Amino acid sequence: MNDSLESLLGREQNGSASTASVDTTTADLERNFTENHPVYSVILLCFYVIIFTVGLIGNSMVLYVVIKHKAMRTTTNIFIACLSVSDLAICIFAVPFTPLAALLASWPLGLVMCKMVPYILALCVFVSTMIFVAIAIDRFLIIVHPHFPRMTSLQQKLIIAGLFLLSVSASLPVGVFMRTNVKRNGQIECKEFWPSNEASRIYTFMVLLLQLILPTLLVAACYIAIALKLRKQSKLLHKNSGNDKVKANAQRNSKINRMLVAMVVIFIGCWLPLDLYHFVVPLIPEGYEMHVFMVVHVIAMSSIMYNPFLYGWMNENFNRHFRHIVPCLDYKKCRDGRESQDMTRITTFRAELSSYALQEQQGSNLLTPDMNGDHSPNHAKQQSNQSEAGEPLLVLE
Repeated sequence: MNDSLESLLGREQNGSASTASVDTTTADLERNFTENHPVYSVILLCFYVIIFTVGLIGNSMVLYVVIKHKAMRTTTNIFIACLSVSDLAICIFAVPFTPLAALLASWPLGLVMCKMVPYILALCVFVSTMIFVAIAIDRFLIIVHPHFPRMTSLQQKLIIAGLFLLSVSASLPVGVFMRTNVKRNGQIECKEFWPSNEASRIYTFMVLLLQLILPTLLVAACYIAIALKLRKQSKLLHKNSGNDKVKANAQRNSKINRMLVAMVVIFIGCWLPLDLYHFVVPLIPEGYEMHVFMVVHVIAMSSIMYNPFLYGWMNENFNRHFRHIVPCLDYKKCRDGRESQDMTRITTFRAELSSYALQEQQGSNLLTPDMNGDHSPNHAKQQSNQSEAGEPLLVLE
């Protein structure tokens, strides 16, 4: 999973000595991709723009809801906020720069960004994977072992810090061995330069183990145990159908777990094709390697935009807060709101029209003489009082 950017620009695992032998092939691949397939490139760019926009807005909304509303700062939601931070970092650092490097067939951002972009991407994927494991274990303890002490706020902070430090350490080789290299055609590439093939293979296997195999096994074991526990509880509730509160709690737990399982399945489904790509490259027909890579990379990057939709769809609290932030997410409410605004405008217009007609009538009465020809001081005094009180006087033109 850490190989996305460097694979795009031609991953080098044999050290700098073999760089010259692959320069021509890599350059031809990139040039053919960018020059001979402009429509394909535009379509991919549109996908990247959609992923960037939706991922940025959606994950920002999740963070806003968790930070602003104290009631939303549950253990699971804080882990979810950490996932959103990780997805935002991928959105900012990986989504824009990867297609840029592919379309330019060169790395234009220098050595510092060459090291930082792949490192941050690898770090975020490690963090996301470990957060999924932490959520699964927490849900397992809550449901399967309800008498086990709940995680305190301090414990959760220490766990998150520990997972972050572990992810920093596991991703460090990516930043260390990434370097820029000037090819014979003058283009600059950003690659991994490992001391040996053996070191590269060991690290690749370690990444596969820590990012995919072990987390998947742990998460699957936790959620299978949770599913069995909830099924057992459901059977007991059917036999003793008297406690509505217990039923509601069981249904809520079941819905939350379905949401969390969906998050894990989507994450693995999005990143697995990119992992498998590095193993099946020799089987891909010559000249299509870059096309396949860009497709699987788009699928991997799209993982950052699905979670907010899942939260809004399967979590009532997030759903309510999202609708408050963006009222037109609720079509009926938005339609009713527009109708209410229209009725308010009509009522206001009618009130203003009635007020204007009343003022015209009052002004006309001021110009109409008394039937008895009363020009007494009292009548003049009444007109004077009305003028001082601010009543409008009709001016003859």
